[in-house]
Amino acid sequence: MLIGPLLLGCEHRRNLGSPTQLYSAPMSPPEQAQQQPADISSRVWIRWGDGEPYENTTTLVLTTPSQTFIDIRVLQSSSQTTIGEQIIDVSLLEWAFSGIATTEYRDGICHKTWTHHIDSRSAYGAEPPIDEGDMYPEPDGVLCRERGRMVNPETGEMSDYEEMWETIEAHTTGSDTRKWCLVATTSAPEHKARGMLIRIGQFVQCLLIVDDEVNVERWVYTDAGEGSQTGEGSPEGWARTIKLGARTLPCPRFFRAEACQEGRTLEDAGQLWSWTVTEKASW
Repeated sequence: MLIGPLLLGCEHRRNLGSPTQLYSAPMSPPEQAQQQPADISSRVWIRWGDGEPYENTTTLVLTTPSQTFIDIRVLQSSSQTTIGEQIIDVSLLEWAFSGIATTEYRDGICHKTWTHHIDSRSAYGAEPPIDEGDMYPEPDGVLCRERGRMVNPETGEMSDYEEMWETIEAHTTGSDTRKWCLVATTSAPEHKARGMLIRIGQFVQCLLIVDDEVNVERWVYTDAGEGSQTGEGSPEGWARTIKLGARTLPCPRFFRAEACQEGRTLEDAGQLWSWTVTEKASW
């Protein structure tokens, strides 16, 4: 379903690859891998069974050194292709989920499992779907294929799938000299509220579900800062590229990483819950 962190032999991916290329050899054992501080993965295409590859979403996955991840998949629309556009229509959300990724080797092949703690397709308290796949790096060492089985959203049935993933390099933002990784979570069982926010470098993604109401935001840092929707007191250069749902999420509070201390609780203005910084790293 997603690439996740480049840990334990899951090698770096960068450039696009042809869907007709042959699979490479299985991944090497974990002792030969180089641990990466964090990972930003963008999906290039997906195909079901023997069908043709295609991509009808903008899918971005942020994964931290602790293997905490957030995966947001929004259907492509002409209204969201420009940085700074805001979308309220939640029907454009194909899927959003977050949780923890784990890695193991089965007969020399890197097998990854993504446990969903929050899932836009699962009701509060329901068991999320199984999410796992085998990872095959391309011969050029810069792309990675994922193969497995999951529910095809168009048919509602389990199906074999294949995805191609590309890694985006994390950048510094503003005057920062380091690249930042931040995680914040919220949980208010009395309101059936659960949320996850992750920032890695120039990207911030946030998912908040209150009962069955889904809210999603994605922010991107751009050098020019054009189209920025940061709000009062926020650094220039950040643009909200996706907004689904009516609630305002606390993403701008994580633009200045130095002010976000691990363990700190941030009150969410106008909401009945707060967010806690659970992870902070830089490199």
